[in-house]
Amino acid sequence: MMTTHEKQRQPGWTLVELLCTLGILAIVAALATPSLQGWVARHTVTTQTSTLTSALRLARSEAIRRGQRVSLCAATGDPNSPRCQTRARDWSKGWLVFVDEGATPRQWDEGEQLIAVQDALRGVTITLPSNQASVSFTASGLALSDNSSFDVSPMIVSAATAHCVRVGTSGRIRIQETPCAS
Repeated sequence: MMTTHEKQRQPGWTLVELLCTLGILAIVAALATPSLQGWVARHTVTTQTSTLTSALRLARSEAIRRGQRVSLCAATGDPNSPRCQTRARDWSKGWLVFVDEGATPRQWDEGEQLIAVQDALRGVTITLPSNQASVSFTASGLALSDNSSFDVSPMIVSAATAHCVRVGTSGRIRIQETPCAS
């Protein structure tokens, strides 16, 4: 017969060991959270910058392919009724890419062909400091505006992760991994 002193210890964790492990995990998680948030913000800015540059390149290539002006304008943000803003500093609500042959230049009019519609973007602000509501490309691929510069910034982290998308009058689109100079 076995006495209480002779019982073998059963495998497993004691309550003290479990609490110490959970405490260490909580500390590591607290230290990792800021860097994880920074990574997510940088990734979001990079992804949304790519979305914007793709739309600009699409507008330019369609203008060349079609042999007529194609514009990209800041949308009002209503997905049920796509319209352009008249003066837009905030492009985060999305945009429209359209064949610009209507009565109102650089504004989408009923009857003009929509090439692409971008819904509102999450996690970033996209601003065009000059309050331009549109960017247009001619049949030769030239931009009709004077050097448009879009600031793509995260909503939650420092501006050090912001990108600048520049559209030169030649139609060339460049990405700079710093904020645009004011």
